[in-house]
Amino acid sequence: MPELLFNAEHFPKLTPQDVFLFTTNPIEAKLEECASSQEREKLSHLRSTSYEAEGQSLQWFQGNGQWNEKLQELARDARTKYRKWIRTLEGRYPNVKPPSSRKSVDLHSIDGSANLPFVLSNMDKVTGVRSGRSATRAGGWAAWPQSKPPMKTEHYIKDTKKLDARYLEPVHLTPASTIGEARRYFAKRGMDTAVISDANGKLLTLMKRELVPDAADEDAEIASFLRGKNGRVVTLRYGKEPGDAIDLMKREHRHFLPIVDGQKKTRGVITRESAEMYYRFPPNVDQEGRLKTLVAVSAFRKNVYKRVKELIAWGVDGIVLDSPHLDQGTDYEDIIRNVRKMIDESGRKILLVAGNVIDPDAAKNAIAAGAHCVKVGIGPGAVCTTRDETGVGEPQWSAVYDCAKAARSLGGFVWADGGVRLPGDAAKLLAAGASQVMIGTIAAGTYDSPGPILQHGNERYVEHYGMGSDLAFGLREDVDEDDVEEMLYIGRPSEGLRSAKVMVYPDMDTIFKQFRRFAYGAKSMGTFLGAWTLEQAIRFARFGVQTTSGYQEGKGKPVV
Repeated sequence: MPELLFNAEHFPKLTPQDVFLFTTNPIEAKLEECASSQEREKLSHLRSTSYEAEGQSLQWFQGNGQWNEKLQELARDARTKYRKWIRTLEGRYPNVKPPSSRKSVDLHSIDGSANLPFVLSNMDKVTGVRSGRSATRAGGWAAWPQSKPPMKTEHYIKDTKKLDARYLEPVHLTPASTIGEARRYFAKRGMDTAVISDANGKLLTLMKRELVPDAADEDAEIASFLRGKNGRVVTLRYGKEPGDAIDLMKREHRHFLPIVDGQKKTRGVITRESAEMYYRFPPNVDQEGRLKTLVAVSAFRKNVYKRVKELIAWGVDGIVLDSPHLDQGTDYEDIIRNVRKMIDESGRKILLVAGNVIDPDAAKNAIAAGAHCVKVGIGPGAVCTTRDETGVGEPQWSAVYDCAKAARSLGGFVWADGGVRLPGDAAKLLAAGASQVMIGTIAAGTYDSPGPILQHGNERYVEHYGMGSDLAFGLREDVDEDDVEEMLYIGRPSEGLRSAKVMVYPDMDTIFKQFRRFAYGAKSMGTFLGAWTLEQAIRFARFGVQTTSGYQEGKGKPVV
């Protein structure tokens, strides 16, 4: 676990904004593991000699008000010998060298479940079909919301398993499609090119956004805007790798390629961005190379075991037993234990996550009952009002740190759920011990998310809401007798915002872009800590506490 440069007992609980990561050069710690006893003994002696000489020089200054040049020279010589020996040992044991660039830092999650440690939250306006698959293609996870009905959930899992992880799924327009349909496609897909196919899915041509005049009639067919305006259509044969697509796009000066089979049917599309992401951050796939799926289930609903049985049968790769407050009596332990038994009896490798908790003992209880990971966080989300309404919750950094330490003692892991606004927040939660960081509200502001993109003036945004709000409850698609009974309770409190505007920013307007930015932040953190992996980042991290002005000092200032 990370080192704290403060006495946690003397401070209140902390958020990611309350702490900072101190730079670390862990080369000596690494040498202590691999050097011989004689080499370590010499290193210890030279270190002590150096510190002693520096202390004598400083003591002279404090006693006399001026520096002693002879003592300064002795301190410099001692420090030089000390560092020279470290360089000698570094040459003998090259594996102790810290990563020289971000490319060298491995971001595989420490729980072994994904290539990137980021998960889209199980929120209606965050994880949908397209955003879920985009997150998995980017190397992470996406938690399909428990509010979705069984039929939609089944289709999501089975259809996702049929996809080729190398390509994006196409959206087909036909020549008979209207200008209105084309505009809606362009407004939500974040792509400037659409695939035009016949009724059998055979590729006819492409349509670019710029070909649709602003004054065109919404009901007009797009056929009249296609004739002779697209030129030659460059395609890639189905089965080719993204690397082949990159080469072809460079040669042909393209950024969008349809993937076609022998019958000229479009089997997918690939963009320069998706092709590059495929190699930088490989997709999160199962043993058969298919995209993974993760589905949330309400932990305390009467049909929980029926739903888990269905998910296992449909081929799910991960199950989240979800509750705003998991730690209630001992029932949750029995539920976790029974679900884990169902998973083990299936013979399949399925990740089991349970949450939410903030108590380290609750985290240990969930791990002991059979959960692989525990979801941590009550009230830190941007659209969550649990703390406003109930007073319950704990600042997220402290909750993650304490629960991670507890879970790791039993061989388990924690997922940090909530409190992430910037990549630096995610980096600090990963260094605090989280194996995954869940990304919620900010991911709603993308072209991939389920909500429509709205526009006011030059601003683009998505209307979002908290999953604890009365609005979210009223919009549930999966309703059972428990929900009907709850709906009849007129005094049901709302513990989430009914409406929040999430801006769509050009550099963060797709899940790929958001995951890439968060990944680069975590990789760069690794270089500052001298860590090749996230496990090493946790071990080498040193946290300090900062003031509000200290936090503000580190924020970018567009106007100075």
